Amino acid sequence: MTAKKYEFLSDEDVESFLTTGMVCIRNAFTSEQGEQWSRDTFVRLGYDPHDPETWAQTRIHMPSLNHRPVKDFSPRAWGAICELCGGEDRIQQPAQWGDSFIVNLGAPEHAETWQPPTANSPGWHKDGDFFRHFLDSPEQGLLTIILWSDVLPRGGATFVATDSVPVVARFMADKTEGTLPNSFGFKDLIAQCHQFIEATGKTGDVYLMHPYIL
Repeated sequence: MTAKKYEFLSDEDVESFLTTGMVCIRNAFTSEQGEQWSRDTFVRLGYDPHDPETWAQTRIHMPSLNHRPVKDFSPRAWGAICELCGGEDRIQQPAQWGDSFIVNLGAPEHAETWQPPTANSPGWHKDGDFFRHFLDSPEQGLLTIILWSDVLPRGGATFVATDSVPVVARFMADKTEGTLPNSFGFKDLIAQCHQFIEATGKTGDVYLMHPYIL
């Protein structure tokens, strides 16, 4: 009898990560946990959740006030992270999540002008604006998209290019001197990609992504 290789990832999860550079861990934490962490968002912003006229900005990067070890907050997500990274001992500590939410409140005109993701969509980038990027940079092992609330199709989800990992890897392999965050030439890189998704889901879903993904 062959022992199961993974405890938290399924064979389909592993195949998804190898072929698309990402996997979604559904129900990695409860809706109650998500509500507990996000319920003060409008208070922190000073907005009335029932009055869009008070929403001075519709997209805000909030600073973090609270942190919890991922291992304690979501054992399921932490287990999957460790399996993708090759073990807990390969992850720099403390590994924490915080309430530095990226809030997308939306607006009526956004719904009217929404377009599905393509290479021509604005804003394509590779995460990591705080270090010089090398092919084996240790600063990032995985990227996460944590859904603290339901994110519906056409509801402001992050666009992901699921065939971008080899494109970025080839680019970085040629840059032995490293690449600054603003020197990637993302327009040229995304033009080589053809597979795109919206990172939608329910509260508690967590996307784990290769650090080279656009």
